[in-house]
This record gives sequence, structure tokens and C-alpha cells, in this order.
Amino acid sequence: MIDSGCYPDLFVCDVYVKTSLLCLYANCGYLGHAHKVFDEIPEKNVVSWTAIISGYIGVGQYREAIDMFRMLVEMGLRPDGFTIVRVLFACTQLGD
Repeated sequence: MIDSGCYPDLFVCDVYVKTSLLCLYANCGYLGHAHKVFDEIPEKNVVSWTAIISGYIGVGQYREAIDMFRMLVEMGLRPDGFTIVRVLFACTQLGD
């Protein structure tokens, strides 16, 4: 959608719609677009953070996923069980 110049401005403030769009891009391998959408989410929640973390894991960028997890914690958010499982998976892939 971004490549075609068509960007869904109608729902720009809805964190759930933005997170869904982020997941769409990440699942299609467009992590740059996914991260752009993530950056535009004004009030990120744990679901948004987990989506971008999962996106990095999906393309094999495990270190970046762990870095995003660190930022989530630094922001004062509490990760849920799904987030922890995803980050543990990234750690096992790195062998750290």
C-alpha cells in the first residue's frame, strides 16, 4: 500500500488498526514498511511491540528483535507471556 502511494490515513490514530497493518507488512517480509507504521503509532501497547518483535524474528533478525524487547522494557511496559516466548525463541536462535 505504501509502495503504490496509497496510505490508509482514515485510521491513523487507532493503535489496533495500525498494529494490524504492521503485522501485514511484517508477514509479507516488508519490515521497513512495518517499522515505519510502528514508528507512527502514537501510543504503543504491548501488542504493538510484540508485533514488531515478531516481525524481526520472522525475517531472522534476532538481535534486532531482542533490542526492540529491551526498548519495550525501558518504556516501562510489561511484556506478556507471548512476548516473552517470542524473545526466548530469538535468544535460542542466537545461542546467547
